[in-house]
Amino acid sequence: MFTNILCALKFSPASLQALATSVELCRGTGAHLTIFHALDYRLLGKSPSDPDWVNSAKHAKEAFLAQVEPMLKGFTEFTFSCWPADPSLEVCRLAWKTESDLIVIGCHQGKEGRSMGRVDLAAMTIFENAPCKVMLVPFREQSGPASGETSK
Repeated sequence: MFTNILCALKFSPASLQALATSVELCRGTGAHLTIFHALDYRLLGKSPSDPDWVNSAKHAKEAFLAQVEPMLKGFTEFTFSCWPADPSLEVCRLAWKTESDLIVIGCHQGKEGRSMGRVDLAAMTIFENAPCKVMLVPFREQSGPASGETSK
């Protein structure tokens, strides 16, 4: 069914749930997972060796190791990338480039961490410009094991 799935990651609880759903789909279908995190678009005009760019990429990779890697136990068919970009447009470009069958995004979330029951402008831009299907994963409060973990 799916061979390439792209997940847009903001490191928010909602986007981490979207990522957990992406991993589950990939495990079930054998699809490759591309995980993309857009660094601050204001870094676009700067060199990759610029200290701000380096620091931003370093923080993203640290967040990936701390928050994402634990949910990928045993799953190896993924790539993680981050660079400065307009998130919504870059997700659509990357979906086209990687020939993704599906883009997975999390639902917009309020400051309290609760789902606002709506999508933001970035998600609407993805819906309107995506070269493939888009799945919106609503944010749900977790009670019990962290997303991606199983009970023993």
